[in-house]
Amino acid sequence: MEILQKIEDAKIRGIFTGRNRIIYPGAFYHLTQRAPGREVLFLENSDYLHMLSLIKEISISYQWNVFCFVLMPNHLHLLLQIQKPNLSKGAKELFERYAKYFNAKFQRKGPVFCKPYRVSLCVDESYLLVISLYIHLNPYKAKLTDDPMNYKWSSVKLYTDKEAPQTFVKYDFILGIIEDNLDKAKNIYKKLLLSSSRVEFKSVLEDPTFIKKFKLSLLNILSSFGIGKREKENNWSLDREIAKFQNKKCIRQPQELNARRYLVEQMLANGYKIVEIASFLKISRQSVYNILQNQRRWKCKV
Repeated sequence: MEILQKIEDAKIRGIFTGRNRIIYPGAFYHLTQRAPGREVLFLENSDYLHMLSLIKEISISYQWNVFCFVLMPNHLHLLLQIQKPNLSKGAKELFERYAKYFNAKFQRKGPVFCKPYRVSLCVDESYLLVISLYIHLNPYKAKLTDDPMNYKWSSVKLYTDKEAPQTFVKYDFILGIIEDNLDKAKNIYKKLLLSSSRVEFKSVLEDPTFIKKFKLSLLNILSSFGIGKREKENNWSLDREIAKFQNKKCIRQPQELNARRYLVEQMLANGYKIVEIASFLKISRQSVYNILQNQRRWKCKV
């Protein structure tokens, strides 16, 4: 994909959240925003509709490609691509305009949204697909619906129904990662959604690292549908290496020790924190520091 070349050219690695925002034309982002505390964002159907109309208007005005969305009572998710470095400006206008509408309608004062919004840079095809599944599963996991393919205020029906209405949402892009034939892609997506619904699920608002964990949990499911095959054939896979080392308790062979050292360095380069590396590989933080220290000594000897 073109995005991977942009990342390589700019020497950008990994996924950045919070304040560490990497903004450049053509980049893909998972954007989340929520209400403060136990407040809600949407009280009536007209509120959901107003937010959708604003998302559509902003996406046209700022030349965003919106791929999928979900509006929950107290938070929302968007998966989008920007054509110009205007993500912050567009998001600011979106949330300020909705806040002004909401406060005026319900005669209230004070913040409607938490600040700042969260955004993650998406760096490969399978990650985009996993995020779309995560976004569409939110209402089901929050028990707002008994059917993961039936929630009114998300783009899920565009991904699963054969007859999709005219929309500003460019759902065919994500489905194209699965299969060129749209009908076949939708059938596979439905199966992926059902399979993914059985996997352990957490909110990224509570655990910002969860998408990484969710993707690891879906490796076998995705590969069973041939998704990520090109990455597997052509590239060393960070996800596969993490999964391989997760359950290895005792590593003594030099070849495996070197492979784990390389993995830890690549995880750091891809935006993982020391505490996250320790959690994913099921080792202590001190072990991570020791691995990195041994790697530096080895380089010095060479």
